[in-house]
Amino acid sequence: MSIHKQTLRGQAENKPKRLQLADIRWSRFDRYELQDGYIRPAAGATLSHYNPWELYEKSKVDRGVDPPYLDLLRLNSQLGEMFQIRLGSGVVGLRPGSNRWIQIPPAHQTLLIEWCAHHGLLGVLPHEFHSVTLAARWGELGRKSPVSAVVKQFSRIGGEWKVLKCGHAVDPTYPGADSVPRELIGSVVPQARVPLGCPMPGADGFQDRPTGGNWVHESLSTSWGRYFPSVRPREWDNYDYPCPLTDEFWRLYAEPIDTFLRYAALLDQAVQFLTPTVKFKDELEQQEARLHFDTLLAPAAQIASRGADGSLEQRWRFPSLISAFMEMAFQDALAGKYRLQCGACHAPFVSDAYQARYCSEQCRYRQQKRNLRAQISQAKEMAKGGSRPQDIALAMGKPVASIRGWLKHW
Repeated sequence: MSIHKQTLRGQAENKPKRLQLADIRWSRFDRYELQDGYIRPAAGATLSHYNPWELYEKSKVDRGVDPPYLDLLRLNSQLGEMFQIRLGSGVVGLRPGSNRWIQIPPAHQTLLIEWCAHHGLLGVLPHEFHSVTLAARWGELGRKSPVSAVVKQFSRIGGEWKVLKCGHAVDPTYPGADSVPRELIGSVVPQARVPLGCPMPGADGFQDRPTGGNWVHESLSTSWGRYFPSVRPREWDNYDYPCPLTDEFWRLYAEPIDTFLRYAALLDQAVQFLTPTVKFKDELEQQEARLHFDTLLAPAAQIASRGADGSLEQRWRFPSLISAFMEMAFQDALAGKYRLQCGACHAPFVSDAYQARYCSEQCRYRQQKRNLRAQISQAKEMAKGGSRPQDIALAMGKPVASIRGWLKHW
């Protein structure tokens, strides 16, 4: 009979093989700004592309490199006390359970925009929604085709966004149906002339909210449009939006600060669900953390590809940065690396030693000095009360010589 050494979760010591093949080409600007409650590219900022998974792979072999998702957990630990909202032209927040408005400190604003300049936005819109139908516009599907109502649809398939255009002929009984002027090509089809059976504009997806996740079908003015602050609200329903994740999309796209920080908090809760030492206050809290884990990972898609030698490979594709971060944390947890919290600076860190208490040697030394000062103060207070060094040593579990040394110069 063979006995397997067990891990903390009761799994065999032979850890599952971590995800090796991932496709994610993410976009980021070199400068962002906070304006009207949004995180948006700064004027004149340069757009570039990178693969966050490459940095994650490096973190697996180099202890000096942190996994990318840890940066977001740290940002959340610094800004998470404020629940951001949009109000006028200022960046403001409301503390949970408070009725007074507060201004986000400039240092925290700097942390937020520097994080985005390094990583990019989270991609909440392409994460939450899987399809969108734009307003019908006059157009031609071919050189010889008549002018018709053309509907553009974006669908997330296999982790990628695809564009589909379909034409709908105008009812021939409608006056002037056969004589739509070509100068109208590209303009929105008036509601009265939208052909029967033509899909109406709207967006479909799954949204994770503090009260629970729900499938939604919403008008573009309700959901989609609010991520494009440069588009006037009265145009949200009829605007010709670019396909998600294209360069044109990123130049228009912005994320509300409250939404960005809410997803940072959701990631932190979901990662804690993966940590075996975390104690939830009740079963409901644990279920909520599990729900956040499921919904953050849900948009990831499994695809098949061929390697250089023609062999079949399994790959994963991520339509949002937040879903890629969730997968990174999941892979680390499968390998026995969990999210812990430093006992000195209280910042989150990742370690394969579940009993680790500090994120660095500096924090360990700092906390030891704090503990020593506290013990010396306690010994002095007990001495003031008339306790003998022997009694103090017995109460504190310290050698009598140490207690006498502490009290020597008192």
